[in-house]
Amino acid sequence: MNREKNNCCGNENSDANLEQDSGYAAVSANETPSFDTPVDLHIHHVRKRSADLDGLSIKAALDGIIASGILPDDSPEWIKSIKVTSSKGSSEKTIFKFTEAKE
Repeated sequence: MNREKNNCCGNENSDANLEQDSGYAAVSANETPSFDTPVDLHIHHVRKRSADLDGLSIKAALDGIIASGILPDDSPEWIKSIKVTSSKGSSEKTIFKFTEAKE
């Protein structure tokens, strides 16, 4: 399942807001997915300029996943692995891919 979020911070005036728009491209408000089993999480950042992976924080992304009810917790009990990748593109976005964890 892919989920795109186009605003990392929810505050357009924040210097930390690296993405342009606010909204959900892949999932409408009435279709928020949730999981009741542990997941492997892939977070892919698309940026206009190249960015070092260590400069792309996933803390806000994990907090948003919990706050939106997608997962009940960001502990190792629920998130078995996290993969972070990035690429250049004309439109900045962050893509979340959840897969059922292989235990």
